Amino acid sequence: MMNRDNFLEALNIIKERVLAENGEIFDFEIGEPVSRELIDEIERKYGVPFPADFVRFLTTIAGKVDISWGIYTDDWFKRGQQLPFNCPDNGRLYWDAEQYFRDEIEWYTQNPRNLPFLHQKLLLSQVGNGDLILFDLAPAESKKPIVYCSHDADYEGLPQVAACFENYVESLLKLGLVGDDFYNLEPFLNYETGSIDAEQPNAVAWRKLFGLM
Repeated sequence: MMNRDNFLEALNIIKERVLAENGEIFDFEIGEPVSRELIDEIERKYGVPFPADFVRFLTTIAGKVDISWGIYTDDWFKRGQQLPFNCPDNGRLYWDAEQYFRDEIEWYTQNPRNLPFLHQKLLLSQVGNGDLILFDLAPAESKKPIVYCSHDADYEGLPQVAACFENYVESLLKLGLVGDDFYNLEPFLNYETGSIDAEQPNAVAWRKLFGLM
């Protein structure tokens, strides 16, 4: 089970790999864990229990994580052409317990009449292009799947990208936190399991290129 120490270690390895490729670290904020009392306050505000593994991460690893990187060199572009898919040139991981006190975030959850597709969904993060990464609260299990909502998708529904939050984070860490938009995630999705798969051929090829294998 992941703890704060091995989470920080994985992040620092990714940071080193980005810098070794002459990339840039735009954000690298890892907050302290938050209290269970804060989570209780958020859950009362929304009237739903938060996913159990998300709560564990918030209270034992970090209440906020804001990390983003980019590699935009000609050399990286040339090396990336060996991959059978478009080579990621950026990465991101974000969550923040405090965001649930913001009116905008509450609106996403409290207005299903205006946004029916958000019924029984809880925002995890907003992607830079305007898309949303959401918890699906409908399943009865204490851990909840994570789905992707695109504002201009050419697919139907909300594709699942992880079976639960812990799976989402651990898979992205193995992949070096590839960008969180669907364009970057799709090459690594296993549609049978509904999860990012860091062991499938595309992922292995990418991890070797990025120096994570």
